[in-house]
Amino acid sequence: MRAEELTSHTPPGARPTVLFVGDRTAYSDMYLRLVQSEFPQIRVACETGPGRARDRLGDDPDGACAIVMSAGLRTSDIRTLAALVCATPRIQPVLAYQTLPEVRHALDAVEDASLFERLSFLPLRTRIDSAMNILRLLFSGERHVSGEVLDMLIEDIGRGTDPAATPSAGIQRPLTVREAEVLALLSTGTPNKIIAHGLGLSESTVKLHIHHIIRKLGVSNRTEAAVAYLSGGGGHAAGAVQ
Repeated sequence: MRAEELTSHTPPGARPTVLFVGDRTAYSDMYLRLVQSEFPQIRVACETGPGRARDRLGDDPDGACAIVMSAGLRTSDIRTLAALVCATPRIQPVLAYQTLPEVRHALDAVEDASLFERLSFLPLRTRIDSAMNILRLLFSGERHVSGEVLDMLIEDIGRGTDPAATPSAGIQRPLTVREAEVLALLSTGTPNKIIAHGLGLSESTVKLHIHHIIRKLGVSNRTEAAVAYLSGGGGHAAGAVQ
């Protein structure tokens, strides 16, 4: 493990804090104790909501290196945490989840798509040794997107999403500048790999952006998103925001 990555933003002599946000149904005391035992060089803390998390960060502004937020939190709580992370680039954001519907819920709640370029995923129902390996990767400064999350995004993008599971279907929401860039390339039939290379992103990040674009435009798949873009005369149809 590269301890220098974990402690690079932490004052000398202090242990960096990894803050888990969620209730005990998301993170049991045993789970948190195991994480602390496995990584003695960090301090493991847990708060139930974004308000307490913000207070903790305020008390120790240089100590937190990662926020692991439960995908089961309320929409408003996820948005608050996402905004907090986006305002603090040194903090690594991790979405912890039990089920894929929780992931969809959380991704729909995130309004700033720039978070997708930093977001990692932690499956909570995986074996504990696998979970520790994922955390070791995250704490070394790397990203992790689980295979089942990628499969979900590929299915949503390729086959379309279930309108009944899409609360925002039919309601257009403004795209971010990055989403507009992805959509412009998508509308020309550019493959994800080429989009990723052209924009300096990973393929998994491109898939996250496309997933969010589909939800925001209220369409069923990437083809319909491209048609909406072209019929609207370009990105102005969706209204890119800075």
